[in-house]
Amino acid sequence: MARTGTNTRELLGESIEMFKLLAAWSAIAVVPLAYYAFVDSDSVIGLGSRYVGYFVLVLGGANVLLYVIARGISLARTDRV
Repeated sequence: MARTGTNTRELLGESIEMFKLLAAWSAIAVVPLAYYAFVDSDSVIGLGSRYVGYFVLVLGGANVLLYVIARGISLARTDRV
């Protein structure tokens, strides 16, 4: 017989893993964005660092999306759903 309720412990475990992934990408992106915001926002290097920071955030979002899709597929193949 299948369980009908939500297992909050498994849900919390999955959300913590996703938070770690988001935190890692955000920590990488904060370096060029902080350089742009606090050090050099008027030069070409400052603008370039801003776009590098945005690019890292886009890559992080894509990475999290791929993680969610892959994790959903792997959970669909087990009886944990």
